[in-house]
Amino acid sequence: LNGIIMSRLTITDDDILEQTEGGKTIFEKVLGEIPHKCISSPLRADLNPSFSVFLANNGLWMYKDFSNGDSGSAITFISKLHNITYLEAVDYIKGLKIEFNTTKPVIKEKKEPLIVDWVTMPFQQMHRDYWDKYYLPESFLNENGVFALKMYAINKKIIPLHPTTAAFVYEHPSGGCKILQIGDNITRKWTNTVKNNELWGFPTGKCKQLWVQKSVKDMLVSKYHFQFCTTAIQSETHTIIDDNIDKLKTVSDDIVLFWGNDPQSVKECTIAQQKYNLKYFNIPKYMYKNGVVDLADCVASYGINRVEKELKKKGFL
Repeated sequence: LNGIIMSRLTITDDDILEQTEGGKTIFEKVLGEIPHKCISSPLRADLNPSFSVFLANNGLWMYKDFSNGDSGSAITFISKLHNITYLEAVDYIKGLKIEFNTTKPVIKEKKEPLIVDWVTMPFQQMHRDYWDKYYLPESFLNENGVFALKMYAINKKIIPLHPTTAAFVYEHPSGGCKILQIGDNITRKWTNTVKNNELWGFPTGKCKQLWVQKSVKDMLVSKYHFQFCTTAIQSETHTIIDDNIDKLKTVSDDIVLFWGNDPQSVKECTIAQQKYNLKYFNIPKYMYKNGVVDLADCVASYGINRVEKELKKKGFL
Protein backbone atom coordinates (compact mmCIF):
# COMPACT_ATOMS: atom_id res chain seq x y z
CA LEU A 1 0.00 0.00 0.00
CA ASN A 2 1.41 3.40 -0.98
CA GLY A 3 1.98 5.79 1.89
CA ILE A 4 1.22 9.49 2.19
CA ILE A 5 3.88 12.13 2.82
CA MET A 6 3.65 14.04 6.08
CA SER A 7 6.56 16.30 7.10
CA ARG A 8 8.85 14.43 4.73
CA LEU A 9 8.09 11.15 6.48
CA THR A 10 6.23 8.36 4.70
CA ILE A 11 3.30 7.32 6.87
CA THR A 12 1.54 4.10 5.89
CA ASP A 13 -1.86 2.95 7.08
CA ASP A 14 -0.13 0.66 9.60
CA ASP A 15 1.82 3.65 10.92
CA ILE A 16 -1.37 5.68 11.30
CA LEU A 17 -2.98 2.96 13.37
CA GLU A 18 0.21 2.53 15.37
CA GLN A 19 0.36 6.26 16.14
CA THR A 20 -3.33 6.65 17.03
CA GLU A 21 -3.45 3.98 19.74
CA GLY A 22 -4.61 1.35 17.27
CA GLY A 23 -7.16 3.74 15.77
CA LYS A 24 -8.73 4.74 19.08
CA THR A 25 -7.93 8.43 18.56
CA ILE A 26 -9.62 8.35 15.15
CA PHE A 27 -12.84 6.89 16.55
CA GLU A 28 -12.79 9.44 19.38
CA LYS A 29 -12.31 12.28 16.90
CA VAL A 30 -15.46 11.26 15.03
CA LEU A 31 -17.67 9.83 17.79
CA GLY A 32 -16.59 12.09 20.64
CA GLU A 33 -15.73 9.12 22.83
CA ILE A 34 -15.57 5.35 22.60
CA PRO A 35 -19.11 4.11 23.32
CA HIS A 36 -19.32 1.70 26.25
CA LYS A 37 -22.39 0.00 24.81
CA CYS A 38 -24.01 -0.45 21.41
CA ILE A 39 -25.19 2.74 19.69
CA SER A 40 -27.04 3.50 16.48
CA SER A 41 -24.73 3.00 13.53
CA PRO A 42 -23.19 6.20 12.09
CA LEU A 43 -22.82 4.33 8.80
CA ARG A 44 -26.51 3.90 7.98
CA ALA A 45 -29.94 5.31 8.72
CA ASP A 46 -31.07 2.94 11.45
CA LEU A 47 -32.01 3.72 15.05
CA ASN A 48 -31.36 0.14 16.18
CA PRO A 49 -28.46 0.26 18.73
CA SER A 50 -26.25 -2.36 17.08
CA PHE A 51 -22.96 -0.54 16.47
CA SER A 52 -20.00 -1.14 18.77
CA VAL A 53 -16.33 -0.10 18.99
CA PHE A 54 -13.96 -2.42 20.83
CA LEU A 55 -10.30 -3.28 21.39
CA ALA A 56 -9.48 -6.46 19.45
CA ASN A 57 -6.94 -9.09 20.46
CA ASN A 58 -4.47 -7.76 17.86
CA GLY A 59 -4.27 -4.42 19.68
CA LEU A 60 -6.37 -2.49 17.12
CA TRP A 61 -9.60 -0.66 17.84
CA MET A 62 -12.34 -2.02 15.58
CA TYR A 63 -15.99 -1.31 14.89
CA LYS A 64 -18.70 -3.90 14.38
CA ASP A 65 -22.29 -3.55 13.25
CA PHE A 66 -24.20 -6.54 14.60
CA SER A 67 -27.18 -5.89 12.32
CA ASN A 68 -25.30 -6.62 9.10
CA GLY A 69 -22.01 -8.11 10.27
CA ASP A 70 -19.94 -5.22 8.91
CA SER A 71 -16.68 -4.62 10.76
CA GLY A 72 -13.25 -3.09 10.27
CA SER A 73 -10.52 -0.78 11.48
CA ALA A 74 -10.74 2.97 12.07
CA ILE A 75 -9.52 3.57 8.52
CA THR A 76 -12.24 1.35 7.06
CA PHE A 77 -14.74 3.22 9.24
CA ILE A 78 -13.67 6.58 7.79
CA SER A 79 -13.81 5.12 4.28
CA LYS A 80 -17.41 3.97 4.69
CA LEU A 81 -18.51 6.99 6.69
CA HIS A 82 -17.54 9.39 3.88
CA ASN A 83 -18.01 6.97 0.95
CA ILE A 84 -14.38 7.29 -0.14
CA THR A 85 -11.70 4.75 -1.00
CA TYR A 86 -9.40 3.27 1.59
CA LEU A 87 -6.46 5.32 0.27
CA GLU A 88 -8.58 8.46 0.35
CA ALA A 89 -9.52 7.64 3.94
CA VAL A 90 -5.84 7.43 4.87
CA ASP A 91 -5.35 10.89 3.39
CA TYR A 92 -8.52 12.20 5.03
CA ILE A 93 -7.29 11.17 8.48
CA LYS A 94 -4.30 13.44 7.93
CA GLY A 95 -6.70 16.38 7.99
CA LEU A 96 -8.33 15.43 11.30
CA LYS A 97 -5.60 17.34 13.19
CA ILE A 98 -4.49 14.26 15.05
CA GLU A 99 -0.95 14.59 16.32
CA PHE A 100 1.27 12.02 14.61
CA ASN A 101 4.88 11.35 15.48
CA THR A 102 6.52 12.75 12.34
CA THR A 103 10.01 13.40 13.68
CA LYS A 104 11.24 9.83 13.50
CA PRO A 105 10.08 6.53 12.08
CA VAL A 106 7.86 4.40 14.30
CA ILE A 107 9.75 1.48 15.77
CA LYS A 108 7.30 -1.33 16.28
CA GLU A 109 8.12 -3.16 19.44
CA LYS A 110 7.36 -6.81 19.87
CA LYS A 111 4.27 -7.03 22.05
CA GLU A 112 4.74 -8.71 25.38
CA PRO A 113 2.70 -11.92 25.64
CA LEU A 114 -0.29 -11.70 27.97
CA ILE A 115 0.40 -13.84 31.05
CA VAL A 116 -2.29 -14.01 33.72
CA ASP A 117 -1.83 -15.45 37.21
CA TRP A 118 -4.72 -15.80 39.61
CA VAL A 119 -5.80 -16.84 43.10
CA THR A 120 -9.28 -18.25 43.68
CA MET A 121 -11.49 -18.24 46.76
CA PRO A 122 -14.89 -19.58 47.94
CA PHE A 123 -17.98 -17.77 46.67
CA GLN A 124 -19.13 -14.72 48.58
CA GLN A 125 -22.69 -13.45 48.39
CA MET A 126 -21.96 -11.23 45.36
CA HIS A 127 -20.64 -14.27 43.48
CA ARG A 128 -23.71 -16.32 44.38
CA ASP A 129 -25.99 -13.47 43.33
CA TYR A 130 -24.59 -13.65 39.78
CA TRP A 131 -24.98 -17.41 39.28
CA ASP A 132 -28.14 -18.00 41.37
CA LYS A 133 -30.33 -16.50 38.67
CA TYR A 134 -29.18 -19.34 36.42
CA TYR A 135 -29.71 -21.88 39.23
CA LEU A 136 -26.10 -23.09 39.08
CA PRO A 137 -24.40 -24.17 42.35
CA GLU A 138 -20.82 -23.30 43.22
CA SER A 139 -19.77 -26.96 43.36
CA PHE A 140 -20.87 -27.57 39.75
CA LEU A 141 -19.16 -24.41 38.55
CA ASN A 142 -15.91 -25.39 40.28
CA GLU A 143 -16.08 -28.85 38.71
CA ASN A 144 -16.26 -27.13 35.33
CA GLY A 145 -13.39 -24.72 35.90
CA VAL A 146 -15.27 -21.61 37.05
CA PHE A 147 -14.08 -20.08 40.34
CA ALA A 148 -14.52 -16.87 42.32
CA LEU A 149 -11.44 -14.69 41.93
CA LYS A 150 -9.61 -13.36 44.96
CA MET A 151 -6.86 -11.57 43.02
CA TYR A 152 -5.07 -11.68 39.68
CA ALA A 153 -2.06 -10.23 37.91
CA ILE A 154 -1.26 -9.48 34.28
CA ASN A 155 2.41 -9.94 33.41
CA LYS A 156 3.26 -10.01 37.14
CA LYS A 157 1.41 -6.73 37.82
CA ILE A 158 -1.45 -7.11 40.29
CA ILE A 159 -4.74 -5.69 39.00
CA PRO A 160 -6.80 -4.16 41.83
CA LEU A 161 -10.38 -5.36 42.22
CA HIS A 162 -13.04 -3.01 43.53
CA PRO A 163 -14.63 -4.35 46.74
CA THR A 164 -18.06 -4.52 45.08
CA THR A 165 -16.81 -6.28 41.95
CA ALA A 166 -17.70 -9.93 41.56
CA ALA A 167 -14.78 -11.43 39.63
CA PHE A 168 -14.48 -14.93 38.22
CA VAL A 169 -11.85 -16.97 36.43
CA TYR A 170 -12.76 -19.51 33.74
CA GLU A 171 -9.90 -21.99 33.54
CA HIS A 172 -9.14 -23.57 30.15
CA PRO A 173 -7.38 -26.95 29.70
CA SER A 174 -4.71 -25.19 27.62
CA GLY A 175 -3.53 -23.42 30.77
CA GLY A 176 -5.07 -20.10 29.72
CA CYS A 177 -8.08 -18.42 31.22
CA LYS A 178 -10.81 -15.82 30.96
CA ILE A 179 -11.30 -13.26 33.70
CA LEU A 180 -14.86 -11.93 34.08
CA GLN A 181 -15.66 -8.87 36.20
CA ILE A 182 -19.23 -7.96 37.13
CA GLY A 183 -20.10 -4.64 38.78
CA ASP A 184 -20.48 -0.89 38.39
CA ASN A 185 -16.82 0.00 38.93
CA ILE A 186 -15.06 -1.96 36.20
CA THR A 187 -13.11 -0.69 33.20
CA ARG A 188 -12.60 -4.06 31.52
CA LYS A 189 -15.24 -6.79 31.71
CA TRP A 190 -13.21 -9.58 30.06
CA THR A 191 -9.53 -10.49 30.01
CA ASN A 192 -8.75 -13.49 27.81
CA THR A 193 -5.55 -15.44 27.14
CA VAL A 194 -7.15 -18.26 25.15
CA LYS A 195 -6.98 -18.32 21.34
CA ASN A 196 -10.24 -17.37 19.62
CA ASN A 197 -10.65 -20.70 17.82
CA GLU A 198 -10.30 -22.79 21.00
CA LEU A 199 -13.35 -24.66 22.30
CA TRP A 200 -14.44 -24.61 25.94
CA GLY A 201 -15.65 -27.60 27.95
CA PHE A 202 -14.98 -30.01 25.10
CA PRO A 203 -16.31 -33.51 25.99
CA THR A 204 -13.82 -36.25 26.80
CA GLY A 205 -15.86 -39.00 25.15
CA LYS A 206 -18.39 -39.65 22.41
CA CYS A 207 -22.03 -38.62 22.76
CA LYS A 208 -25.22 -39.10 20.77
CA GLN A 209 -25.70 -35.39 20.12
CA LEU A 210 -23.30 -32.48 20.62
CA TRP A 211 -24.47 -28.91 21.23
CA VAL A 212 -22.17 -26.03 20.27
CA GLN A 213 -23.13 -23.06 22.46
CA LYS A 214 -22.28 -19.36 22.07
CA SER A 215 -20.75 -18.97 25.55
CA VAL A 216 -19.42 -20.86 28.56
CA LYS A 217 -22.42 -19.65 30.57
CA ASP A 218 -24.87 -21.17 28.08
CA MET A 219 -22.83 -24.36 27.98
CA LEU A 220 -22.99 -24.70 31.77
CA VAL A 221 -26.73 -24.02 31.90
CA SER A 222 -27.52 -26.63 29.24
CA LYS A 223 -25.18 -29.18 30.80
CA TYR A 224 -26.53 -28.82 34.34
CA HIS A 225 -30.26 -28.40 33.69
CA PHE A 226 -30.79 -30.45 30.52
CA GLN A 227 -27.84 -32.87 30.62
CA PHE A 228 -26.66 -31.89 27.15
CA CYS A 229 -23.33 -33.05 25.83
CA THR A 230 -21.99 -29.63 24.93
CA THR A 231 -19.07 -27.35 24.18
CA ALA A 232 -18.73 -23.57 23.82
CA ILE A 233 -17.18 -21.17 21.31
CA GLN A 234 -15.77 -17.71 22.04
CA SER A 235 -17.47 -15.73 19.28
CA GLU A 236 -20.31 -16.41 16.88
CA THR A 237 -18.43 -16.94 13.62
CA HIS A 238 -18.53 -19.83 11.16
CA THR A 239 -14.72 -19.84 10.93
CA ILE A 240 -14.57 -21.40 14.40
CA ILE A 241 -16.56 -24.32 13.03
CA ASP A 242 -14.24 -24.46 10.00
CA ASP A 243 -11.27 -24.76 12.36
CA ASN A 244 -12.89 -27.39 14.59
CA ILE A 245 -15.30 -29.43 12.47
CA ASP A 246 -13.04 -32.51 12.42
CA LYS A 247 -12.60 -32.32 16.18
CA LEU A 248 -16.34 -31.89 16.75
CA LYS A 249 -17.13 -34.94 14.62
CA THR A 250 -14.84 -37.13 16.71
CA VAL A 251 -17.44 -36.69 19.46
CA SER A 252 -20.69 -36.87 17.48
CA ASP A 253 -22.07 -36.76 13.94
CA ASP A 254 -25.23 -35.11 15.28
CA ILE A 255 -24.19 -31.51 15.94
CA VAL A 256 -26.56 -28.72 17.00
CA LEU A 257 -25.63 -25.03 16.86
CA PHE A 258 -27.24 -22.64 19.33
CA TRP A 259 -25.89 -19.10 18.91
CA GLY A 260 -28.91 -16.89 19.51
CA ASN A 261 -31.30 -14.82 17.39
CA ASP A 262 -29.41 -11.57 16.80
CA PRO A 263 -28.80 -10.97 13.06
CA GLN A 264 -25.05 -11.57 13.15
CA SER A 265 -25.43 -14.87 15.03
CA VAL A 266 -28.15 -16.06 12.66
CA LYS A 267 -26.02 -15.17 9.63
CA GLU A 268 -22.90 -16.97 10.87
CA CYS A 269 -24.90 -19.93 12.21
CA THR A 270 -26.63 -20.34 8.84
CA ILE A 271 -23.31 -20.39 6.96
CA ALA A 272 -21.90 -23.11 9.22
CA GLN A 273 -25.15 -25.06 9.34
CA GLN A 274 -25.51 -25.22 5.56
CA LYS A 275 -21.81 -25.84 4.91
CA TYR A 276 -21.63 -28.89 7.19
CA ASN A 277 -25.30 -29.96 7.25
CA LEU A 278 -25.69 -29.27 10.97
CA LYS A 279 -28.80 -28.75 13.07
CA TYR A 280 -29.61 -25.53 14.90
CA PHE A 281 -31.88 -24.21 17.63
CA ASN A 282 -32.88 -20.58 18.16
CA ILE A 283 -34.60 -18.67 20.94
CA PRO A 284 -38.41 -18.52 20.42
CA LYS A 285 -39.40 -15.21 18.87
CA TYR A 286 -41.56 -14.11 21.81
CA MET A 287 -38.53 -14.46 24.11
CA TYR A 288 -36.21 -12.64 21.72
CA LYS A 289 -38.67 -9.74 21.40
CA ASN A 290 -38.45 -9.36 25.17
CA GLY A 291 -34.68 -8.96 25.00
CA VAL A 292 -33.69 -12.56 25.76
CA VAL A 293 -30.81 -13.54 23.48
CA ASP A 294 -29.27 -16.72 24.88
CA LEU A 295 -30.09 -19.92 26.74
CA ALA A 296 -28.87 -18.74 30.13
CA ASP A 297 -31.08 -15.64 29.94
CA CYS A 298 -34.02 -17.83 28.87
CA VAL A 299 -33.64 -19.79 32.10
CA ALA A 300 -33.20 -16.61 34.16
CA SER A 301 -36.23 -14.87 32.59
CA TYR A 302 -38.67 -17.73 32.01
CA GLY A 303 -37.54 -20.54 34.30
CA ILE A 304 -36.22 -24.04 33.67
CA ASN A 305 -39.62 -25.64 33.00
CA ARG A 306 -40.55 -23.16 30.24
CA VAL A 307 -37.20 -23.62 28.49
CA GLU A 308 -37.49 -27.40 28.81
CA LYS A 309 -40.93 -27.18 27.18
CA GLU A 310 -39.52 -25.21 24.23
CA LEU A 311 -36.70 -27.72 23.76
CA LYS A 312 -39.18 -30.61 23.79
CA LYS A 313 -41.38 -28.78 21.28
CA LYS A 314 -38.41 -28.72 18.88
CA GLY A 315 -37.61 -32.38 19.52
CA PHE A 316 -34.34 -31.82 21.42
CA LEU A 317 -35.50 -33.43 24.70
